[in-house]
Amino acid sequence: ALPIYWTKFFFVKTNDASSIDTTTTSDLKYIGGEYAGVYSTHSSLTGKLIPVPDHYVPAAMKEWDMVPAYFEFLLSDELLPEEQQKEKEVSNIISFKRRTATILPEVGCGIDNLDVMSNVDTTILGQPDQKEGNGMVHIFGDEEKIMTFDKNSPSLSRKDKDLPRKRIETIFYLPIPNDEDNQDGGKDEEGKTQQRFRVAFDILPTEGAIHDKIILSLEHPFPDGLFGVNKKKNVAGLVDGGGLDGRTVSTLIGRDILNYAKSLHNEDEEEMEGKITVEDLVGTWKRLGETQEEGKLNTTAEDWKAVTTFFLPGNVLIRSGVARDDDNCWQVEVSHVDTSRKEEKARRIVVRRTYDMEQGNMISEDGTPEYFVEEKL
Repeated sequence: ALPIYWTKFFFVKTNDASSIDTTTTSDLKYIGGEYAGVYSTHSSLTGKLIPVPDHYVPAAMKEWDMVPAYFEFLLSDELLPEEQQKEKEVSNIISFKRRTATILPEVGCGIDNLDVMSNVDTTILGQPDQKEGNGMVHIFGDEEKIMTFDKNSPSLSRKDKDLPRKRIETIFYLPIPNDEDNQDGGKDEEGKTQQRFRVAFDILPTEGAIHDKIILSLEHPFPDGLFGVNKKKNVAGLVDGGGLDGRTVSTLIGRDILNYAKSLHNEDEEEMEGKITVEDLVGTWKRLGETQEEGKLNTTAEDWKAVTTFFLPGNVLIRSGVARDDDNCWQVEVSHVDTSRKEEKARRIVVRRTYDMEQGNMISEDGTPEYFVEEKL
């Protein structure tokens, strides 16, 4: 079995009592917050972009051949400690609550009063068992923060059997480089990174397959001071209050993310922004934290193509396949390749999950994914 490389993680147990590792409470700021951004949908078979479904697109957009490649959204994440009554015993639990407002495309006067699809999802954080609705959150890394959020979804009925299904989400926190509009390096007063990529999809571990679609989101926290003293203008206030308009949404999302979203239309062209290829990966990689010789891995194009590999916008890479040394283990790997380091070496930040294909459980201590960082020599 491969070793697990990690520096810090946040782990919540909810069997008889909840506990937070007190050595990592400074990382809790990466879990909650309110975000605005865009998300695109990609095929789980090819990784290709799937445009916004027709029934969400106004007739005028179809007529002008302007079908969007993405949805805009507002989102809030929150940890909720609470008490749960079990017969005569009271247990403390911690839930992870996410509220998402997906904004529907509109033209003309409709931009002044946008329609939204609102969804609230609450997950009890706890042990990595098969109980539906239970999930786990981990945070890894020092400079490059990674958050993983895995939960048990309803099983999928297929061929007279119920297949275990899990929702896995990998979040990469990305600092924004200094420029004229961003002198503080992309961090707010609390030091929270201002952009994050979220990669989410369902898996069928006993089948060794990614199920349905892949969702790729780029988002950042609401800009400080946008609403002045009106603190009620949070995600819930914006959605429930009605009258959400295009200008407010664009301001929340910001120019950088909207420029990224426009580039999604060029997915099959060379000018697609932030999309790597196999040729960018071929060469020698070394895991940080290992000795010079032990950590080296020489790779060819055939090595990278040996398993199912998706290249997504924003330098996001998804790989999945049966483990080389054990036919009963299926692995799925989500990584972000940082090629913007100029004179420094390209760096790949990796989260790898390994599952037992008989039981569908993750193979690791306490359900912790494997995390490591490697540089291209």
